[in-house]
Amino acid sequence: MNYFKSVRKTLTALVGSALLYVGCSSEEEQKSLTDCLIEKNVHLYSAWWCVPCLEQEEELEDELGEEWDYFKENILVQCYDSGYKIFDQCKGKEIYAVPAWEIPGGNPEWEYGVQDLETIAELAGCEYNGGL
Repeated sequence: MNYFKSVRKTLTALVGSALLYVGCSSEEEQKSLTDCLIEKNVHLYSAWWCVPCLEQEEELEDELGEEWDYFKENILVQCYDSGYKIFDQCKGKEIYAVPAWEIPGGNPEWEYGVQDLETIAELAGCEYNGGL
């Protein structure tokens, strides 16, 4: 009986190790979605007074976790100051509504409204594993 327990433990350890090995990849393969979006020059244009923008930002923060600050610093663009004056980085853009995702080279190049990261990743040509 002890022999079978020992074999079962050994097989469990081997299978567990194999699964861990399959789940690992090189650093290049683990490039984050945010890094890919930065490389593709994707931006999310937002406004502090816009309820859907706040919802979008909350969803992104929940999904991205620790990466949210990095995303916010490099991709999120606030278009208005507290006096509703538009900032220069948003002038001249095709921003008809916010939130607005600018995806250079994408089809379409602009996506409006609250979007999930899977959709944005697909439009930008980035890989995304759903936060796993």
